[in-house]
Amino acid sequence: MQPNSRAALSTHLDRTGSAKRNELTSEATIVKIRQESPTIKSLVLSVADEKFTFKPGQWVDFFIPGVSVVGGFSITSTPRRLARHGTIELAVKVSDHPPAA
Repeated sequence: MQPNSRAALSTHLDRTGSAKRNELTSEATIVKIRQESPTIKSLVLSVADEKFTFKPGQWVDFFIPGVSVVGGFSITSTPRRLARHGTIELAVKVSDHPPAA
């Protein structure tokens, strides 16, 4: 893909706007960060709302205070981890077009 292509410049919401979403919004707190490789970090987040659920393969949209562009990140942990520990894990890669999706 060319760096100047429309797809490279589109936002996460542009690319996923027609996807069905769970309307639940929950605060989350980063409780652990691991450097997996020079370009990838794993983030473990404690999810505040007990009603938050997901299925394997789903992503989570992030709305970060002070950041105008939303990011969508794949959840790398299992729903069982969320049920047992109240946390989810994400793998986040360095990107020239943050936030990455």
